[in-house]
Amino acid sequence: MPVGLGFQGLTWIGRSVLPRSFVRDRSLAHEILHDWWGNGVFVDRASGNWAEGLTTLMADHDLAGEPAGAAMRLAWLRDFAALPAERDLALSAFVAKEHDAAQVVGYGKAAMVFHMLRDRLGAETFQRGLTLFWDRHRFQEAGWSDLRGAFEAASGADLSVFMDQWLNRPGAPAVCLASAEPTPDGARIVLAQAEPYWDLVVPVVVGEARHLVPLAGARAEALLPGTGAVALDPRHDLFRKLAPGEAPPILRDVTLNLDAAVLAEGDTARELAARLMDGPPRFANAATARPPLAVIGSGAQVEAALARL
Repeated sequence: MPVGLGFQGLTWIGRSVLPRSFVRDRSLAHEILHDWWGNGVFVDRASGNWAEGLTTLMADHDLAGEPAGAAMRLAWLRDFAALPAERDLALSAFVAKEHDAAQVVGYGKAAMVFHMLRDRLGAETFQRGLTLFWDRHRFQEAGWSDLRGAFEAASGADLSVFMDQWLNRPGAPAVCLASAEPTPDGARIVLAQAEPYWDLVVPVVVGEARHLVPLAGARAEALLPGTGAVALDPRHDLFRKLAPGEAPPILRDVTLNLDAAVLAEGDTARELAARLMDGPPRFANAATARPPLAVIGSGAQVEAALARL
């Protein structure tokens, strides 16, 4: 079988997929880490599934290192940008990957939440929190509230606002760098966000100096030391709506959109459409097809369709 299965103390990978590079580089480590998160500390599914996001961060993301990690975070944000608002859900409502839309939230967004928490608390404190979580709950069910308790005990911080907004609110903040003016020692910057407001800590880089700027309302001003250009979250450390032009179009812009039409010529193209689309394909013909649209076929068929459209 072309799958990976995790059991207590055992990771099973199908022979047909084990030679593939993405399995050896990422998926194998992901499944092994489930011995701790999921099969060591069990998921209390009534409160949402935290294990996939934590495992995605600690295996897929952390083993990649930088700058590959930054590219992976951008990919998670890009996937979320392709998710139609009506298919979004609160992280606490994610239980399992039933379709690609759920994966965008339960894997990518959840991993970003843990990444932001580590950025806020520091790597050592974050690790102490995980160790405490393991010591308290191994071979027992645990939920998001237990994770919060462990991280609060490790850090002494009140994480109620952070956890509540990221777990119980769907969507993402829309943040921008409203202005940036040079000063003798750095830059005076103004951050802004659209309603509804989020309680954020926004990474801002001035030259080589990285700063975390609090933003809880519509605007926030800060005087930041450093020399050089000013950039808002250039390494994609904050879960947010991407700015226009920040990332190119991707296939999921269409496959996640249940209103998208599919122009597929031939049985093979229709079979592929059924596998690519995240819901039942809505087949159209060349005369009536309009964007958003997936065009599936041979190179010549696609070129002909594009010429007609």
